[in-house]
Amino acid sequence: MWLPTSAVCEKGSTPKIEPYPGIYRIYDIAGKLLYVGRSKNVQKRLQQHFNGTTHTALFCKNMHKALITYAKHLGQDINLRKAERFFIQKTKPLYNKKCVNQDEELSFEDLLDYAPEVRFFNAISKLIEEGKAYLMKMGDYEEKEGCLIGYEDNKYYYLLPKVVFPQVVLFYEEKGEEFDLTTRALYKSLAEEKLILSKVENGTLRTTLKKRIPGRPETMTRLLFVPKKNNRGFVI
Repeated sequence: MWLPTSAVCEKGSTPKIEPYPGIYRIYDIAGKLLYVGRSKNVQKRLQQHFNGTTHTALFCKNMHKALITYAKHLGQDINLRKAERFFIQKTKPLYNKKCVNQDEELSFEDLLDYAPEVRFFNAISKLIEEGKAYLMKMGDYEEKEGCLIGYEDNKYYYLLPKVVFPQVVLFYEEKGEEFDLTTRALYKSLAEEKLILSKVENGTLRTTLKKRIPGRPETMTRLLFVPKKNNRGFVI
């Protein structure tokens, strides 16, 4: 089940987790979801979990990492208690799935409307629909009105990272809204959710990959590789 990731915390490490309200998911080393929780201060709460000073004694030995989603990345109107309940219902974590009452449902769309990844792709679709931006087909290279934000072929959208992000920010500014993630945080989250291709080079996560653009100068260009078949069903 997809949920935007704001930060990652591994047991024994000292990551930069902010003392903000949010939802957290705890996994074992094999990637099995053990527990979903909420807190007004996820930094403090996760320290308690990893130190074994909470009710997590049953599974504290198996905890390996936690994924954190700050409330601000779900939207100000999201009720954390309802969000926690929703994700427990849908993902059925090993150690708290039996605690869920089924009498209070939260639509997944209520959360998705606020998720930065969804807002990112929605903005791109709207920009193209309104003729303010366009994607150039590989092998075509017909220039159109609007801003060129990338290329596409049968398998991928290849977005120009230094172009598409400012266009998305401007799109929301013109609507009187904010898009408050940095490029680094957004692209990292897209990679973690497998919405873009990525790889590790010399211990560093690369969210933009090199590609030659046929018909263009013979230089390698760093692009965001967005699979047209992805786990969220996004279509630009």
